[in-house]
Amino acid sequence: LPPLLQYHNNTRIGDLVIAICQAAEQALPGHQWRMTGLLWELLAELHLGRVGHTPELHAHIPLLEEAAGYLRGHCAEETCIGDAAEMIGICHSYFRRLFNAYYGCPPREYRQRARIMAAKSLMTGTSIPLSEIARRVGFSSVQNFSRAFRHMEGISPSDCRRCGPNPVAAVEGRGVRWPR
Repeated sequence: LPPLLQYHNNTRIGDLVIAICQAAEQALPGHQWRMTGLLWELLAELHLGRVGHTPELHAHIPLLEEAAGYLRGHCAEETCIGDAAEMIGICHSYFRRLFNAYYGCPPREYRQRARIMAAKSLMTGTSIPLSEIARRVGFSSVQNFSRAFRHMEGISPSDCRRCGPNPVAAVEGRGVRWPR
């Protein structure tokens, strides 16, 4: 990596920048959502580098990243949070505390965000019904999915799907509050 992309020997930042560039170059369906998620991860990583870690947290970072990957990959499953803690060999309460310190949110919220990102990628460029998308990404009902989606994104899933890749422009004139 060029020195500009190295940040306190944090190779994750360089990896994220490369992944963002690759997503932009490929321009596959849903790449805007992928890039948005990667940008949020990049901002979190930059913030964590600025704030610093305790030696205890620093020692567990590779395990936490492995657990986060597991949560993203198994976000549709209900029991995956306990499984993630067991997978990396630490007790559930300690896992939640370390995870929250590193990622800035509890594992359940991280899994919820992963579900929403997975739903966005399924909504882009497909005609899969929202009820099926909700089921595929792990929500018990389309109502729970819609509530969680609106809470995290500030827009309903159907409005997001209707607006396509630029939901801000399409809903601003309708008085819908969009987070900035």
